[in-house]
Amino acid sequence: MVVELGCGSKQYRSCFNGRYVGLDIRSVVHRGNRPDIFADAQTLPFKDESVDLIFVVASLLIIPDTDKVISECYRVLRDSGQVVIFDYNRWVSKKLQRQDKHHLHSFSSRRLIQKLTMHCFETRVHWSCVPVKGPWVVKKILLIKSIKILIYFISNWVIVSGKKRIS
Repeated sequence: MVVELGCGSKQYRSCFNGRYVGLDIRSVVHRGNRPDIFADAQTLPFKDESVDLIFVVASLLIIPDTDKVISECYRVLRDSGQVVIFDYNRWVSKKLQRQDKHHLHSFSSRRLIQKLTMHCFETRVHWSCVPVKGPWVVKKILLIKSIKILIYFISNWVIVSGKKRIS
């Protein structure tokens, strides 16, 4: 089973085959598809070790207790299950915080990795996940790791994952 935390109108549903569950809080205005479950990510309504993949897109920064969310993810993930976090980088988050007081946190990839490690996940930063469009020459240049890392740092996203260690 795949669970999306903070799913909004479930725009990523079509990316997954099999069982997908979109979870969001009731106070969010949902256009189009509504979440499958209305619940708080700080207390996930799933049995222990019942989920294969959890992903969070631009939602962790508005959840009050991020450590509780990560702890809940660990609880509901099966052995070797993964949590993938796509969130705004620190400077975009700071800008959002100035505009909207609902944005409580700003994360660097290092800080998210620390949080995941603290909760016993094997962690990884995804340097090369930033989408780049352009001619084939640009794509060839981006095969160089240092260029990918530079693109990652100037993009708006932090992308990290944690794999639950086999108990």
